[in-house]
Amino acid sequence: VPREIIKRWLFIGTGLIIGAGLSAIFLLPVLTEVKFIEIAGDLPDTVQFLRQNFGSLAEIFSLPQIIDSSDVTLVMPRALGLIGGILSIFGLIALVKRRKFAIALLLVLGLGFAVFLATDASLDLWLIIPSFRNLRFPERLLRMGAVFIALLGASSLLLIPNRWQTLGFITLSSFVILQALPIMHPRDDDRTWDNLSAVDEIMMEFEEHNWGTTAYDEYEPIWGEVTPLDMPPDVESYSTSPFQIRVLESDAIRESNKLSFTQTSDNQIEIIVQKDLTMRFRQFYFPGWEMKLDGEPFPITPDKRFGLIEARLPEGEHLIELDYVGTPIQHIATVISIITAIGCIVILWRGKSTQSLSHPDEDSINIRFVMLFIGGIIIFSVINVIWLQDALFRIQSPVEQPYY
Repeated sequence: VPREIIKRWLFIGTGLIIGAGLSAIFLLPVLTEVKFIEIAGDLPDTVQFLRQNFGSLAEIFSLPQIIDSSDVTLVMPRALGLIGGILSIFGLIALVKRRKFAIALLLVLGLGFAVFLATDASLDLWLIIPSFRNLRFPERLLRMGAVFIALLGASSLLLIPNRWQTLGFITLSSFVILQALPIMHPRDDDRTWDNLSAVDEIMMEFEEHNWGTTAYDEYEPIWGEVTPLDMPPDVESYSTSPFQIRVLESDAIRESNKLSFTQTSDNQIEIIVQKDLTMRFRQFYFPGWEMKLDGEPFPITPDKRFGLIEARLPEGEHLIELDYVGTPIQHIATVISIITAIGCIVILWRGKSTQSLSHPDEDSINIRFVMLFIGGIIIFSVINVIWLQDALFRIQSPVEQPYY
């Protein structure tokens, strides 16, 4: 018994390490860069916005409907799905039957808490927890609930005899995929962006006061006291060069007797400086930005007032180049995730069928079968995007007679 317990914890620990490795590409930058972000503060419509975005239990455990392409204000379903809910009940029964009470309790509590936070009964909790309300969209918590409902649903396989579990795995997975088919195709494909450009984005920011951050300015960089409210001159040039980085025009005017410059590309500027001076650029500072002066790395700092990239330029004729190259942590995290992903593929393909921890004398689902099944899902996903969605799961109703 002790050997089996040690083996079980080794499996769990290895799984956690692999999970951490796969998520390192997101997790490590978040952990190291979150200190550079601050919450902008409460918005006047936060409570009302939360109320409008809470869901009901019937909605959370419902089947998604077919998407009407004529609906320009479509809100994607806020649901975990009816199939997942039913399988979770059978999964809970299976865990209790196998006397896995601790696992069953943990999964039920996790799922219940995520569902609770997505309903209006949790409004007081949203308002009590500091800054929690800035998440604004309660359905975001359902993504956490999806983990628990997936584990509970998968546990329903324990009700099936081992010799039929492969067939059960295929059947139940197919039901889950079929349930999600109406919403598996990206919604943005139904929208036309051909007539929009970076100029439209700039105008939207200027009119709505969403200054280059998230849609509601929930989170902002820590640098800068205020946000610049000016409109860049020659704004139309952004339609063809949306990524251009300019010298801040007010600085250029103020120091016009000390410098002259020419924009040679989106991120390169030829500049002649008559005397050492401090220059700001129309780009918010954040770790990962790099300036090169005449091909050599050059120090930059955040501007105190606006948080823009600022540099103390020496006298002379120079070529300035600004690029976002990322941080060392971002590069290391990417390598870790790639190596972990490759390792997972090798382990799955070359590994042998493992034994069930609850029934050591019986083999679990064949690993190569799982790999082939995953490959089949990838192929199916391609077919789904190219043909299946438009053929079966998209309608375009007349404007005067909407489908729903």
